[in-house]
Amino acid sequence: MIPFKNLFGIQSQEIKRTCVITPFLSKGLTRDLKIPQMFKGNPFAAGQSKHFTLIYSQIGAPFVGDAVLYLQNTFCENLILLGACGLVHKKASLDIGSLVAPTMSFSLESFSKLVDQNYDKIDSYYPSEALLNQFLEFKTPFKISKTTCATVGSIQLEEKYLESFKQNAIDVVDLECSAFFCAAKHINRKAIAFFYITDILKEKELHTPLSAKDRGSLRQAQKNIAKLISDFSKTL
Repeated sequence: MIPFKNLFGIQSQEIKRTCVITPFLSKGLTRDLKIPQMFKGNPFAAGQSKHFTLIYSQIGAPFVGDAVLYLQNTFCENLILLGACGLVHKKASLDIGSLVAPTMSFSLESFSKLVDQNYDKIDSYYPSEALLNQFLEFKTPFKISKTTCATVGSIQLEEKYLESFKQNAIDVVDLECSAFFCAAKHINRKAIAFFYITDILKEKELHTPLSAKDRGSLRQAQKNIAKLISDFSKTL
């Protein structure tokens, strides 16, 4: 078995009660989360704040799912996924930079099935009811919208399924959430996810230039979600 420190950069006994898993380390994120240093493993990296361990997983359902599974024999009890998502269509309450908490995620993780349009049955996965309720009772200055998510296996194919997303009342799409909820349930850990919206399907697409206003909204969203997680983790 691969030594835990080789994977995460820290020993398993150093893992705190609450773990925040993020698929990306955008500029300034560790500073916003008050993480002084990241310790590099392969394929993951980890750092410590006062109240939680931050784990950088890399992007994609397999990486996030595996990171969760490897935490089974640690002190971790609570898992938070800090992610980004695309908005299916703009609403009055949802736009670039909005913060959301998925209350369920459809599993569309298979690239091959998306290409072949071979999804006869779609599974769905959920956050911990207890942890979600604890968060809903938590007082925060930030507006967090409850959303329905679809975790997809292809960014390129998202638009192909746009009408299906709308018909099934799916608000946002991401690359990790269903795997995260599934893996957390498998190891019997409480899990919740917080995302901020970075793009809008067919309107403000991922990897296309954003306006100065939208760039400012994203930077503020990162600061807000980091503050939200830092404050909420103190209660766990």
